[in-house]
Amino acid sequence: MNKKLQFIIVGFLAFLACETNVEEDLNAALDCSQVEEYYTENVKPILEPNCTVCHSGSSPSGGVSLDTYTTVYYAIKSGEVLDRIQRESDDPGFMPSGGQKLSVENIFVIQKFFEMECQ
Repeated sequence: MNKKLQFIIVGFLAFLACETNVEEDLNAALDCSQVEEYYTENVKPILEPNCTVCHSGSSPSGGVSLDTYTTVYYAIKSGEVLDRIQRESDDPGFMPSGGQKLSVENIFVIQKFFEMECQ
């Protein structure tokens, strides 16, 4: 195969790969509203009675605020929230401190939120 034809084929394949990545990036960016909607409908109702008593306001416990979508998004994405809520209630650092362990269903909801991508 001559070099000019090889160059054209490689260039075309690279173009297709870039086109696909741009399209995927645009779709991911559009999903941010869906991630926020999932938070509002599913995550927030779990956090409000269990977490925001201590983790809100101007001086949240441990410096972790869980009272807005943005603060929750980054706190959960750090992995720390999942680690704390998945511990046994007698383990150090268990959350909610002084409360009962969240249900398996509620932990699953937060795990799903952790796995959602938003750019």
